[in-house]
Amino acid sequence: PLPRNIAEHEREWCERLAAHCFREPARATQTLTEFIHGPAADRATPRTRELAWDLVPRLLALCPDPTSESRRKSAHRTTAAARAGRLAAPVLSDPDRVLARLRPLWRLARDRGAQVHVDMESHATKDLTFDIFKHIATEDEFRDWPHCGVVVQCYLHETPRDLAMLAEWARKRGTPVWIRLVKGAYWDYETIHARAAGWPVPVWAEKWQTDACYEAATTFVMEHADVLRPALGSHNLRSLAHGMAVAEHLGLDRRGVEMQMLHGMGDPEKEAVTAAGWRMRVYMPYGQLVPGMAYLVRRLLENSSNDSFLRAGFVKHVPPEMLLAPPRAPAVAPDPCPPPTADEFCNEPLADFAIEANRRGMERAVAQAQAAFAAGPVLVTPMIAGVRDPGGERFVRRDPADHGRAIAEVAAASAETALRAVDVAHEALP
Repeated sequence: PLPRNIAEHEREWCERLAAHCFREPARATQTLTEFIHGPAADRATPRTRELAWDLVPRLLALCPDPTSESRRKSAHRTTAAARAGRLAAPVLSDPDRVLARLRPLWRLARDRGAQVHVDMESHATKDLTFDIFKHIATEDEFRDWPHCGVVVQCYLHETPRDLAMLAEWARKRGTPVWIRLVKGAYWDYETIHARAAGWPVPVWAEKWQTDACYEAATTFVMEHADVLRPALGSHNLRSLAHGMAVAEHLGLDRRGVEMQMLHGMGDPEKEAVTAAGWRMRVYMPYGQLVPGMAYLVRRLLENSSNDSFLRAGFVKHVPPEMLLAPPRAPAVAPDPCPPPTADEFCNEPLADFAIEANRRGMERAVAQAQAAFAAGPVLVTPMIAGVRDPGGERFVRRDPADHGRAIAEVAAASAETALRAVDVAHEALP
């Protein structure tokens, strides 16, 4: 629980933001061009200056074209390598290739006095993204550069562990980095994908749990503000008010804290935050509209969700005291359909290679198999009741990654072998 003085600051900031934000009705509909501002940076920048109020900075973000020439060439090279059956086919997520593309961007941003935030997408690439960010940020030419950061998604169960890891790493780095806290935009995908694969769901099941995790993460980052610079990306006034209260309680300089919101959403909220004297940065995407449709769909889902703060405040007109209440579990009846127990049968899921331990285990297994195959093809025969059967006709199996190497000689089972196996199985039945 928060100390009493933080809770008092929290109520004060909730009241101030709500009074400014809800005094006028907001538009409930937006257009695509209001979310994605211009096909290119040079056309978006003039409009950015027109929209700026009180010197509020805009963070321009490119909506990439998935059919770009570089992507087509990369996909063509990978397909050609796979068809050729080369063992050393290129891996699209090779960190060295990513780092080679990042370094020129970081140099340009550093020379121009800009900031670089490494965004976060799916849970599958989270740990790899953190590793790449830490790698480039600790290289000699960027180690003392403080204007870089990474996004942390608070709808993930692993967020507290990730923040502790980043704080320890940043302290060793010796220069602070920005941490942009967001709730996360792929809850449906992460939930459906994990359940379909038979993996543990990586995100919180309930919205209030994500909100509570966000506030806990905000407190942690601000308590470690000497190495983690807080940037709060949210349109939830309750979440922002909590951050303001914690910052005041800890005596943080407001210039070292950023509130961040999306262009095209919640302009009254932006005005409320800036009117209260806090720094505001607006995330303003630009790029071609067709590739940006995925971004638009995410924004529409957020605005229309029953759990959306904007929908609740500006469309459903939920009272401010309910909107700004601390996140807690709702008082609901227990689920009449309890989840299945561990004793129930379920298929063994495939390994999740987003987990480093699984990747390392696969590498060891491949190395062991390669060492075994070096002595020649392995003989594979039928086995009945623990006893090998010589089998019948034999054929050779080749390495799918290197067709010139035979890895196994397989003895096919005869009809007599199959019948004998059935008899043994029948006798073993109770």
